[in-house]
Amino acid sequence: MVRIICILGLLVCTQVDAKEITLAWDANTEPDLAGYNIYYGTTSRNYEKPINVGDVTEVTLTGFDAGVTYYFAATAYDDDDNESAYSEELVYVFPKVDSVDNFRKIEK
Repeated sequence: MVRIICILGLLVCTQVDAKEITLAWDANTEPDLAGYNIYYGTTSRNYEKPINVGDVTEVTLTGFDAGVTYYFAATAYDDDDNESAYSEELVYVFPKVDSVDNFRKIEK
């Protein structure tokens, strides 16, 4: 059975685009580890259905709304589909992108 204390304790979060995020974590060392589930939602500890990312330690998720706060957590599961408790929660606010600020005045 998988025993996870906190797989997101050393989570790295990289924003690539206003609507996408890359999450990375330390691998679980249990011999029967089968993979990880990522959970997220817009309210703390109130997540949507899990995203099964398999046996990887980094994933890029897309489709988030700018200006919205999202909460992320992960679980690990074993070969018998036993799932760990949620990891520590990561909170991230996707920045709003002001289209006016994205243009520079061209001097002639």
